[in-house]
Amino acid sequence: MIRIIATWIHGLLARLQARQITEATICCSDYFAKADAAEFQEARELLAPWPVTLVAGRTHAKVATFGSISMEGSANLRACRSIENVSVTNDTNLADFHRQWITTLTTT
Repeated sequence: MIRIIATWIHGLLARLQARQITEATICCSDYFAKADAAEFQEARELLAPWPVTLVAGRTHAKVATFGSISMEGSANLRACRSIENVSVTNDTNLADFHRQWITTLTTT
């Protein structure tokens, strides 16, 4: 039985449908892809029609970039009851740095 997909996928899909997001690259942890293989596969299927790259890799980073904005945090994409943090920075160089390693990680 396929589990109900995580809230973050539904949020991403809603923003793609509303054209608030035009493309995305997501690198989930290898652990997530293996531990919740059905959920990871469902996410791939739901995102397949959209300009979204979804891969699994040896990463635990929580980073997002939007133009010159970078968000770096500790929160996982799924449920976690721990205290978490996020840092939001408006710096083109930092955003470009993150985009470069994310692109390298998701295209090799």
